[in-house]
Amino acid sequence: MAKVGKPYRQELASLRATYEWAVEAPLSDMQAPWRRFIQSDLLAVGSGGSFTAAVLATYLHEYYTGHFAKSVTPLDAALSSRNLSEAAVLILTAGGGNPDVLGAFRTLVSREPRRIG
Repeated sequence: MAKVGKPYRQELASLRATYEWAVEAPLSDMQAPWRRFIQSDLLAVGSGGSFTAAVLATYLHEYYTGHFAKSVTPLDAALSSRNLSEAAVLILTAGGGNPDVLGAFRTLVSREPRRIG
């Protein structure tokens, strides 16, 4: 039988090192752009594993800012008729090459959200 999927034993073995890296990682580069998002409602776009990050971003955004936040897939984002002129859009992607994400990005930019990142 062929092995399918990721080598989870290896990933679990590196969990401690990953956690230690995350605790020590400088956040200053991430703080300034995020501060611009806190004054607006948020649409977080993600696909696959990035969708999980989008869900977390919307949870944290609503919890800490009190503003509305919604996580959507690239297709949902592209098809939405929501007015984004006062909203921030956060597009989460591992590599930025996913055609669905790129298409959603172009569509969202044309709708002129207040902020996009």
